[in-house]
Amino acid sequence: MFRMSSRRRGRGQSLVEVALVLPVLIVLLAAVIDLGRVLDASIVLSNAARVGARFGSIHPTWYDSIRVRVVDFANNSGMAFTGVVLDGSNVGVSSSAVPGQPIVVTITYDLPLYFGRIVGLDTIHIVRRAEMMIMSSN
Repeated sequence: MFRMSSRRRGRGQSLVEVALVLPVLIVLLAAVIDLGRVLDASIVLSNAARVGARFGSIHPTWYDSIRVRVVDFANNSGMAFTGVVLDGSNVGVSSSAVPGQPIVVTITYDLPLYFGRIVGLDTIHIVRRAEMMIMSSN
């Protein structure tokens, strides 16, 4: 009768454990990567909306210039990791152009997820908004 040594059985057991745990670890890693991308995009888009609102508080009727500043800030802020490319159609500006009233800059973006298909999500909808008081009526 052939007997396996306990050392050899331990190797087989370790291989089975790795085979069972590895897929779970890979899914967790994928989720962390996508979560990091979402957080990075969210922070950059929040800051871009704030930059547009700050500019708009001084120039509340320059809607195109506000959009250009928002898009330039977002696209030049190192978001290559997230894959976000913003254009003017993602940026909304609303203002009464009256000093003392708010100007609101809203950015909407559908961020495609790399690994979201695992759980049935292709994209995540991000909306960021900044509001500032209009300082002058230029």
